[in-house]
Amino acid sequence: MKTTHFLLLFCVLLFTSPISAKKTTDSLLLKLFNNSEKYDKVVRHYESDIYIKGVVHLKGKNRFMRRVPGSRTYERGVEDYFGESTGSLDYTAPFTFDRNVHAVSGTFPQMKEEADMVLDFFNLTIYRESLIEDHLLSPFSIKNYGFYKYTCDSIVGDKAYYTYKPKYNNTQLVKGSFVLNTRRLVVEEALFDGKYEFMKFTLKVTMGVAGFMAYLPAEYEFKYHFGFIGNKLDGEYKTVQHYNQVEVVYEPKEKEKHSKYDLSERYAHTVDTSKLVIDSIYVANHRFLPLEKREQDLYLRWHNRLDSIANLPVVTATKKKRNFGDFAEDVFFSHSYINMGKKLGKLRINPLLDIGLFNYSSTKGYSYRQDLKYVYDYKDQRQVVVRPRVGYNIKYKQLFWRLITRYEYLPRKQGAWEIEAGNGNRIAGAIKDGNAGGYFSDNYIQLKNEYELFNGFKAIAGLVYHNRQPWKMTVEQAEELGLRQHYKSFSPNLLLRWTPGQYYYMDRNRKVNVYSPFPTIELNYEIGLKGVLGSTSRYDRLEFDISYEWDKDTMHKISWRVGGGKYMDKGNLEFMDYHNFKKHYLPESWEDELGGRFTLLNSHWFNECLYYLRGHLIYESPLLLLGHLSSKYIQRERLYASALHTDIFHNYFEIGYGIATHVFDLGFYVSAMNGKYSEFGVKYNFTLFH
Repeated sequence: MKTTHFLLLFCVLLFTSPISAKKTTDSLLLKLFNNSEKYDKVVRHYESDIYIKGVVHLKGKNRFMRRVPGSRTYERGVEDYFGESTGSLDYTAPFTFDRNVHAVSGTFPQMKEEADMVLDFFNLTIYRESLIEDHLLSPFSIKNYGFYKYTCDSIVGDKAYYTYKPKYNNTQLVKGSFVLNTRRLVVEEALFDGKYEFMKFTLKVTMGVAGFMAYLPAEYEFKYHFGFIGNKLDGEYKTVQHYNQVEVVYEPKEKEKHSKYDLSERYAHTVDTSKLVIDSIYVANHRFLPLEKREQDLYLRWHNRLDSIANLPVVTATKKKRNFGDFAEDVFFSHSYINMGKKLGKLRINPLLDIGLFNYSSTKGYSYRQDLKYVYDYKDQRQVVVRPRVGYNIKYKQLFWRLITRYEYLPRKQGAWEIEAGNGNRIAGAIKDGNAGGYFSDNYIQLKNEYELFNGFKAIAGLVYHNRQPWKMTVEQAEELGLRQHYKSFSPNLLLRWTPGQYYYMDRNRKVNVYSPFPTIELNYEIGLKGVLGSTSRYDRLEFDISYEWDKDTMHKISWRVGGGKYMDKGNLEFMDYHNFKKHYLPESWEDELGGRFTLLNSHWFNECLYYLRGHLIYESPLLLLGHLSSKYIQRERLYASALHTDIFHNYFEIGYGIATHVFDLGFYVSAMNGKYSEFGVKYNFTLFH
């Protein structure tokens, strides 16, 4: 009988203990997730000192493909490098980091480039929805609970040891483990294993111990492997963060005296590498971690190399002479920044073979562009910016050029004069008796003045002069069609742009807009004056545009845009060239070209409609379609929907699907006009070097 009771008790314990344990661990997780949003908001502000040191081992390099994210210039024959830095890292909720590197030291040839390379991984608030800005979904946010599977390996005392892994093989998800304090219900230690751009990494975060420090990281151990087309290196960094001041949210702060939209106290600085100090003595006096033997050895080898160079004859100790290969690499593959001094300004030059400057779409074909940028800064932050652009569209065999010169005379009020000249888009026009007279080139010059009348409300007044000519027609062909050689127009215009609730920060004397919870509304009016500077066109044009981006969370982003326009005076109308409704032959970016515009619509429709009404809707998520089907390279996915109504055709629709990766953006589109299928098209942009 006793044996029977024992067996029965054994069976009960055998089958009930795991279930009870599972319920316990699930309950702990549920409590953690329910508290995670509160943990993320406990600390309102902190000021801290941070020390970073790291070793990098170069495993391989590709001479002509090193100008990509994560790549650097290294010494010939040297594979191992060491670097360390000391600085400050201040935080203001909800997610604003002000980071400053005070001094750097190490054996890298370009220490100033290395100083900011891995700082993004040390700006963590682990309970936030994403770990690094809008990348890498945190396993400790309740919003991401459905993307991970959690397993409790053991419970020892007041510590529960968990492992977690993603349910989908997506680049936005991580895997790893963590230690949960079952009494305080906080994460004491966490391990993240994932991918970020061209980097595979493992990050171990140890949280603080006492009081509210338990919600803040205290130490980091970061290991990564970078690999891209022959460029391979391994890195290992350690970081310690000491907190000097921590402000906790007990109750809302008293209302600030300045505007509630002014975020100047929270504005995040980036590291200005031109101001960094390379000072080994300063860094040594501010180390939070002692140097290990291999780190000391790397310093010693580096000093020996310096001594050997110093002991060489003066002729060979001078700066290495650059050969043609070095020069060609800079011209074709490198972004060049030329600082010509305080009195001459700075010049930025894109590499000639930057693959990101090439573009293809089914309607525009292949195109290539090249941009330059010259900047001259005054002491009071007034600024002169000159931006030339040259591009070529292969399909239309046309060279495009544009030159913009901008003088920001009152940066506090975003006041600026701007003059722009170029040859513009190929345009359909010369409307006469309802018949279009082919395509025309468009040479133009525009002058405008911008000024913010009050926060979020900007007025832009301008003048534009066009000289349009028959495109690729002989004089005889133009005469047969009844076309003149020149069609000139002179037009004053006024653009009013209002963004209610515009948040901003002041960078000393310069106002920089950040975001707004409300849409941006634009109203544009232009009038053509006949007889001024040979102008032959008289018209009135009115357009409106409303756009908004709603970042619901890291997983979901919705953008929409609606607008319309009309030419009201049709008595002497020769060309219809809308401000918002047009097609560009040289693409700008993913946001401009792969969404928010009509990708497949033939360009002549943009210049033949007396009025238009349009709408665009974009939905974006890192896990949408392919992200759920085991895609480890896709960063974002998008769905597009666009609709158009004009006086020529009543309805036109485009729908599309797009993906964004580390290397390129790709979109697929299909269209229908008046209820009938129109066409299918593809568009891509390279983003590798951007």
